Amino acid sequence: MAINKQRAYFSKFPLTQYKGKSAVDILKRVGVSTSVKNYLSAFYTHTMQRDETVDELAFNYYEDVNYDWLVYLANDIIDPHYDTSLTSLDFQNYIIKKYGTVRNAVRKIIHYRNNYHSDDTVLSASGYDALSPIFSLGKNEDPDSVGNPKKYWAPLISPVGIMGYQRAKENILYNTNKIMSFSFSSTMASSFKLGDIVERDEYNLGEIVFANTSVCNVKNVLGDFTSETNYIITNDAGVSATVNAASVATDRQVIPATEVVYQKAVSYYEYETELNDKKKEIFLVDKLNSKSLSSKLTESMR
Repeated sequence: MAINKQRAYFSKFPLTQYKGKSAVDILKRVGVSTSVKNYLSAFYTHTMQRDETVDELAFNYYEDVNYDWLVYLANDIIDPHYDTSLTSLDFQNYIIKKYGTVRNAVRKIIHYRNNYHSDDTVLSASGYDALSPIFSLGKNEDPDSVGNPKKYWAPLISPVGIMGYQRAKENILYNTNKIMSFSFSSTMASSFKLGDIVERDEYNLGEIVFANTSVCNVKNVLGDFTSETNYIITNDAGVSATVNAASVATDRQVIPATEVVYQKAVSYYEYETELNDKKKEIFLVDKLNSKSLSSKLTESMR
């Protein structure tokens, strides 16, 4: 399907000679894209529907499937397959090819992000004032990440002054929340691998950043690995180890304790879904101008 889309798209471009052979002149695309931009008044935004493809959109809107190239050019699309929103099936196949399994993509964390999207709380002035920055570091807190919950709030301003404080709409990111370490009560036959997700249970897990047969370090910790008694951790391949409960330690608290409530773990699956959804927001050449613009662009390709 991807190959067919690419052939149809590049068939609109003229040929040039390269090392004695005919090749598609993709440099023509630069001039053509500039020409398209000169018709911005003839554009409007469009959100593609779930599983809608560009050729289906061209047929439904322009009543001509061959007008898909107008969509590609209007949106600076080079690869008609991966630069457009993938269908559900293609997206799942893409995830499996890139991450091995959907489960891996769901359980692995790419970063932590300000969770203002899901919080419509409005603080009073006294509530905001109570959120004092903590300049004295807690145990093992990252010295570059002084806890300051006030940075997550912005004033609600009215003609008579500040009415309160709402969540600041800023993408405050952290690569991980914390790094923990622990040793094993007995030597493993073979160690965990870098990137393995190890879990105590489905609610308590982390990603391996270092491991040998005696100890390991994990990041992106979900839940709690502390315990009064030894317990077993396991990876997806079934490799397991018994953790010495007395050895469990937080080596580095990257997200300050006072800011944890303002951060949300974003999985690779969520991240890829967001990127795919953004590709559904496109520009369309207005139907009334499509034929004249198509003729002008075809002429400019010659």
